[in-house]
Amino acid sequence: AQSCLDAAETGHLVFTTMHQNSASDCITTLMEMEVPSYKINSGLRGVVAQRLVRKVCPKCSSERPINEVESDFTGLPVGTPVRFAAALNAEEKQQSREEGTLCSCCEGTGYRGRVAAYEVLPITPKIRSFISQKKTSMEIQDAAVDEGMITLRNYIVNLISNQMTTISELQKILDDQFSY
Repeated sequence: AQSCLDAAETGHLVFTTMHQNSASDCITTLMEMEVPSYKINSGLRGVVAQRLVRKVCPKCSSERPINEVESDFTGLPVGTPVRFAAALNAEEKQQSREEGTLCSCCEGTGYRGRVAAYEVLPITPKIRSFISQKKTSMEIQDAAVDEGMITLRNYIVNLISNQMTTISELQKILDDQFSY
């Protein structure tokens, strides 16, 4: 980590990966690795967190308005129309195959393809100040959101409202974030 930041300080453009749950977690992980905050502030320009979520099948998925529980979970208004995957278990797939009704687009999985969800955290003067003060990941994230950053969660909620993915994909991403 320090070598990458040393290279960045001398004008090299460095891209690297870290396996973290959010962009702000990358910053606090560098601090936990005992990288001096002045190196982080002078070498880091931004952090991008990304996840791939499955795209709901356009052919066999169903549309319905979300209920109150789903609204509480996503933050979308009750009644917002979203898509739900028509995923079949192995027995249902076999029966549909025999009947000739198995979805030709997704083969009964309910999903076809993937779409990327992003969280971009630019290192602004306020974030630099928070790094110098060794603030927590949540404090850094909250400051970045105040400055306009869209979190992975909110990005995926936007994909749900645009009927590109499902509420269950959001749940899966959130479960992954808190399973460590």
